[in-house]
Amino acid sequence: MRSFFFSCAAATAILLTVPVASAQSAEVLIQQGLDLRRQQRDEEALQRFQDAYNLNHSAQALAQIALAEQALGRFVEAEIHLQQALAVQGDAWISTRQPQLQQALQQISSQLGTIQIQGGVPGAVVFVNGVERGTMPQAANLRVRAGSAVVEIRAQGYVPVQRTVNVLAGGTSRESIQLIAAAGGGGAQVQGGGQVQAGGGVQVVQGQNQYGTYQGQQAQTVTYESQPNLGLFWAGLPVFLAPYLLTGLITYAVDEGYTDASAYGWIPLIGPWLLIADGYVSEDYLTTFVVLSGVAQLAGVVLMVLGLATTREVAVRAQLGPDERSPVLTFDPLVSDTFAGGALTLSHF
Repeated sequence: MRSFFFSCAAATAILLTVPVASAQSAEVLIQQGLDLRRQQRDEEALQRFQDAYNLNHSAQALAQIALAEQALGRFVEAEIHLQQALAVQGDAWISTRQPQLQQALQQISSQLGTIQIQGGVPGAVVFVNGVERGTMPQAANLRVRAGSAVVEIRAQGYVPVQRTVNVLAGGTSRESIQLIAAAGGGGAQVQGGGQVQAGGGVQVVQGQNQYGTYQGQQAQTVTYESQPNLGLFWAGLPVFLAPYLLTGLITYAVDEGYTDASAYGWIPLIGPWLLIADGYVSEDYLTTFVVLSGVAQLAGVVLMVLGLATTREVAVRAQLGPDERSPVLTFDPLVSDTFAGGALTLSHF
C-alpha cells in the first residue's frame, strides 16, 4: 500500500512538472530567437519562435513569429499571425505591448493590398504567384503583397485562367473571372496541392513544388490582360479630322484668308460656333455644314478620349504546350550573420 501511494505521488509530481518545464523551454526558445534577431539571423529566429509556439501556443510566441516574418518580408503571414496574437484576451505580455504591436501591424498592412475575385465557379482553386491560396468562394478576397501578382484560377472541366494584376498598397484590385468550359468533356481535374490530372481533352502532367513550378506534356491556358480601347481612338480620329480640315479649307477659300472667318475655321471644336456667333455664315447650306462640322469634331474627340481612358480584357495567349505560363521574377531575402541581401529568381513555367 505504501508503494502505491509513493507511485501516485511521483506521477502527480511528474504531471505538474511537465507544463512548468514546457513553459521554461518556450521562454528559453523565445530568448534564443530574440538573440538571433539581434544578429539579423531572422530565418533561424523564426524557427525558434515556431518551436516555442508549438510548446505552449502562447500569444507572445505568435507575436514574435509575426515580427520575424515581417523582417523576412513575409507580410501576408505576418499580418495573419499578428492579428491572431492581438486578438488574445487577457494576455499580460500582449496588453503591455499593445501600442508597439499595433504600430507593427500598421507597418505590415501598409505593404499589402487586396485582390477581390468575382465570378469563377465554386470549388475552383486559386493560385497567387504559383502558390495555392484556397478555393472559391472562400478565396474571393486575398491579401497579397503590393505590386504585380500572377493570379490563376483552375477548376475541373474548365480552361485555367491566368492574369497579371497590379495591386496598390492599401488598395483593392477587383478581377472578374469567367471560366471557359474545356473542350473534350472531362477537362482537367484539380487535386490538393495544385496537382492536375488528365481528363478528356486537356492534359496536364502532375508535378508542382512549393513555388508553383510545373512540368507537363500538354496544357491549355488562356491569359487575359487589360489594354486601351485603341479601336475607339482610331475610329474617332478621322471623325474629328475630316470636318476640321474641311471647315478650315472652306473658310480660307471663301474669305481668301483675309478675315477672322479664316482664322476661326482652323480653331478645333469651338471654331464652327464662333463662325455662327459672329455672323460670318449667312447662307443656310453653309450654316448647316458648320453645325454638322462642330458636332462631328466633338464626337470624334469624345471617341478618342474614351479610347485612351477605358480598357478592355484581351486574351493574349491560348495555346497548347509545356510553356503555357509566363515567367515569374521573385525576390527571396537572404539574411545571415555575415550577409544581408537577397536573390532574384526567374522561374519559367
